[in-house]
Amino acid sequence: MAFDHVNFAYGDGTPVIHDVSLQIAAGKTTAIVGATGSGKSTILALIGRLYDCTSGEIFVNGTPIQDLTLASLRRAINIVAQDIVIFNKSIFDNIAYAKPDAPKEAILAAAEKAQILDLLTTRGDAPVGPKGAH
Repeated sequence: MAFDHVNFAYGDGTPVIHDVSLQIAAGKTTAIVGATGSGKSTILALIGRLYDCTSGEIFVNGTPIQDLTLASLRRAINIVAQDIVIFNKSIFDNIAYAKPDAPKEAILAAAEKAQILDLLTTRGDAPVGPKGAH
């Protein structure tokens, strides 16, 4: 992925990202860090095409990002937020959140992959509490 002289402003026109150029290597983990208000979340929003840049270009494997379908783009990226999001529901419901129609076997497989299958089988129906407090 590459940013080439990317600029972005929200609706009021105030520039948030100014002349950002960077290369993100395919298959590598890349962390975007910085002070509050420095544009980290905006960069992630541009990568996920929640917004389009005001000027400049973003490329994925040499293809302009706007030429990719949203589905193919979003399947190709993973974003780990700095804040955890756990709903005050059961562990099972939290795992199933993205795919509420997923079969039970898929939820169990996801729990096994996350190494929490034992927790799911012993406490899967118990509410986790706000932000996982329980």
